[in-house]
Amino acid sequence: MNGPQPVRRRNGARLLAHIAVVIGVAAIAAAAFALSYRAVRDIALTAGVPATLARLYPAILDAVFVVACAAALTLREARWWARGYAWLSVLVTGALIGAAAAYHAMGVQLPHKVTAGIVAALPLALVVLGFSLWLSMLRHGRAGRTEIVADRPALAQAAPSQTLAIEAGRADPAPLPALPAPSAPLPAATENAAAGEPA
Repeated sequence: MNGPQPVRRRNGARLLAHIAVVIGVAAIAAAAFALSYRAVRDIALTAGVPATLARLYPAILDAVFVVACAAALTLREARWWARGYAWLSVLVTGALIGAAAAYHAMGVQLPHKVTAGIVAALPLALVVLGFSLWLSMLRHGRAGRTEIVADRPALAQAAPSQTLAIEAGRADPAPLPALPAPSAPLPAATENAAAGEPA
């Protein structure tokens, strides 16, 4: 009777901790995006981008950063190269936003031609990065569905209770109890049957 209560309390505390972490990370990300908006926009303006288009650069960087973070969460059980690529994307986009904010805060004058070339190529590079992350997420999801479909015949051959245990996520389901062997007929009943008398 006392077993499920601590488990429910522990699961509830874990859920509240996850919610608190998600809210905290979202608040920090929103603050970081707001603080870096002006720096990225000003660098785009310095490179010669029109003012109406320069406002899009911070949004593009922030959107790809969010996509990279989502891909890192989705691919946490994927192969090592997919996980590494997602985390590398997170680090690269985060470093770009941080470097833009740092250069803007220090007042460093960037070379005009180099900055113009980087700013011109950045949107296309970010599109390729976001699209490749999306493909990695789709490939990982399709691989997971293929493994589930491949395991269906084995589940179908198992006993009903074992099938439910395996589908519920138990790694080692308990074996089914063995049925008792039929007992041998009594000697008296055997003799009566041989004599043709009712038992």
